Amino acid sequence: RHANVAGVLLVGLGCERNQIGTLLEDQGLEPGPMLCTLVMQETGGTRRSIEAGIAAVMDMLPAANRAVRSVVSAEHL
Repeated sequence: RHANVAGVLLVGLGCERNQIGTLLEDQGLEPGPMLCTLVMQETGGTRRSIEAGIAAVMDMLPAANRAVRSVVSAEHL
């Protein structure tokens, strides 16, 4: 939802109290091409999570690279 963020990779351990699913639900968000989620315990540990995270970011890069900057006022209404 932020103008300066093209995509998000949200990583959870899987054992913490604040679970990704609850966070997404509370914020009214759904995973999609530019909002990827990854739970390390489900992915298979640190190394596999890093590999999956890199792959997710690589998948988001083409869309992020198409973003065009525009000049807008910094004035708050």
